[in-house]
Amino acid sequence: MKTKTCLIGALSIGLAAGVTRILQYIFTIGPKGFYLHTPLADVLSIVLTALLAVGVIWCLIYGFSGSKEEACYSVLFRTKTKFNFFFFTVGLQSLVGCVIGIRNYLDTKSPLQLIVATLCLLGGIAWLIIDRKTVKGARVGLIAVLPVVHLGAVIIDYFWQTYKYIHVSAFTLALLGLCTCILLVLAVMKAAVGGACTLRRLGASAGLVLVFAFAGFWVPLFGEIFIENSMAENSYLFTLGMYLSGLAAQTLSSIVCHPQKQEEQPTEPDLSHLNEFLSNLPEIEEE
Repeated sequence: MKTKTCLIGALSIGLAAGVTRILQYIFTIGPKGFYLHTPLADVLSIVLTALLAVGVIWCLIYGFSGSKEEACYSVLFRTKTKFNFFFFTVGLQSLVGCVIGIRNYLDTKSPLQLIVATLCLLGGIAWLIIDRKTVKGARVGLIAVLPVVHLGAVIIDYFWQTYKYIHVSAFTLALLGLCTCILLVLAVMKAAVGGACTLRRLGASAGLVLVFAFAGFWVPLFGEIFIENSMAENSYLFTLGMYLSGLAAQTLSSIVCHPQKQEEQPTEPDLSHLNEFLSNLPEIEEE
């Protein structure tokens, strides 16, 4: 029940943050991505900040108030189709990121770009292998480390490219969204290798992703509908965030549908055998 509340709240607050972000793009953000000096810009900025803060608190309260039961990876992520959609698409997106990273390396000769491209390649292959194992309900081995390392490299690369302009809201929201994504991927992969990961930790991590997903990934990707310059030049990054937010929704819905263990009620002792035993005891003759 707590996880369902976390899902509904995170989704509602995330959608509200996304709508607020759309209003910002339409009315209060200039073509270069900076806020205009208007009262409405200040109001919408405060509203967006408040929504995200409430969303984080909501997930921490209701997410971590969920079940303490250990997450069973094969039960949560086993699918009836031939592939797990979000695992499969995240893998393909990672391979696309590899191509983009190599292209950027050829343009800039930055060793970091080559490292990120290599990790995107390894991460994409890992996601696809995990997808195969997920469908079969099998446990994943040490290959589960690669998606976490890959996403960590993406975060470092993105921060290195944008830290000079981190005051631009689009960059800040995307970076925060990626940080929540790596928390989710780490929790999922811990469950995949049979590590200690409770349902409530998995649910709280997924809820945090949903809170930032719409404002951080979905709206910027389609921002050109609302404004000429949407600050979404890196469409690979925002598409990856969209798929990971879909994985978060799948995770939370799987936890909600997860059968809860019934606590065993202590049974009353059966005294019939004791009575029978006492009745068969031989009488002791008094001397």
